[in-house]
Amino acid sequence: MAARPGFPAVSGAATFDDIRRAMAGDFARNAAGALRPGILPHTDAPLITGKASMAVDVAMVNLLIDRSGAVRLSNDGTVSVTISAAPASGSRWSVIYARQREATKGDGADGPIIDKVEQTSLSAARALLPAGALELGHVQVPAGSGTTNAAGVIITQTALYTASSGGVVWLRNQTEESGWTPADGSLAYRLDTKALLIRRGGAWARVNDGLNLITTVQIAAGSTELVLDNIFSDPFFDNYLVQLDIEATASRNLQAQLRAGGATKTSSYWTQVFYGGGGSAAAAAQANVAQWQLTGVAGQIHGIDLKVRRPFDAAWRTMALTEGTATDLGGPSLGKNENGHWYGTSEAHDGLRISLVAPSGATFKGTAAVYGYYKG
Repeated sequence: MAARPGFPAVSGAATFDDIRRAMAGDFARNAAGALRPGILPHTDAPLITGKASMAVDVAMVNLLIDRSGAVRLSNDGTVSVTISAAPASGSRWSVIYARQREATKGDGADGPIIDKVEQTSLSAARALLPAGALELGHVQVPAGSGTTNAAGVIITQTALYTASSGGVVWLRNQTEESGWTPADGSLAYRLDTKALLIRRGGAWARVNDGLNLITTVQIAAGSTELVLDNIFSDPFFDNYLVQLDIEATASRNLQAQLRAGGATKTSSYWTQVFYGGGGSAAAAAQANVAQWQLTGVAGQIHGIDLKVRRPFDAAWRTMALTEGTATDLGGPSLGKNENGHWYGTSEAHDGLRISLVAPSGATFKGTAAVYGYYKG
């Protein structure tokens, strides 16, 4: 390792690789200094789309490629990449990539190219990517498909978003957030939750104070449980709000159980019903049972706010408060409930399981949203 000739500086001293290494400082890098190649975005629309033929379209885009440093590559219009016909059985994977070819690096020719490599598995196709290629996405084509916009053809966008040094890096989801580890002070934006993030203490924190959306979940019809794992894992939230809008196939109460490491806790739950029913207080209690009962009134329709206090803290006995309403589809009765909950031992929890109280046989559907209260 040595100091490289500057750019711009003494004429002819800096090689292309010297210039690329100098340019790498202009773009996002992780905490170890590794360049983050990817899309320099002007839109979050899909880069690769199917069409009514055995080809895919790659949209206009500006890219950053890492080949001995930063290489900027632009595509100023839609490029069509033809892929092979569907296999007779199983699936075929086509990995779409962009690359700046260089004869001096053994490529046989110079110039940009957007192309594909193909195999019968994704890992095998990726193994064929040439040096300096940036994967843009992949296409899974099952047997019998005649076009890339046909049912069953799966197009996945895989090129990460990147940014200038000090800029805001776009992240599609939690997986990309967990995988991006820049230095403290770096900024990112979650496209799915619309949250602005800052890197602090080696972890991501939400920038905006107050209530922050962590995730939303659609509960499919016919469900018998809703499992929400890793929702209490952000170190910069003390408290959490879980909002449930649920429609059951029969009149039932809702119940919740805490989870940790993918396992459900099935004992040591306590609930005090402060208010339950259509009009009068109900001072009922459940001691050391297998779950928290969220609703004091059975119903088919439930609107629940479950506020959870410090579930992640192993030195704390998790406490919670339920507020909500329940009614039957036939109406007109409407029940309101306020329940206090606590967990009987000091343990760390990272998730929840929501289900219906017996008798069994009923299913449910609806939505769930999880929010965190910013610790400040």
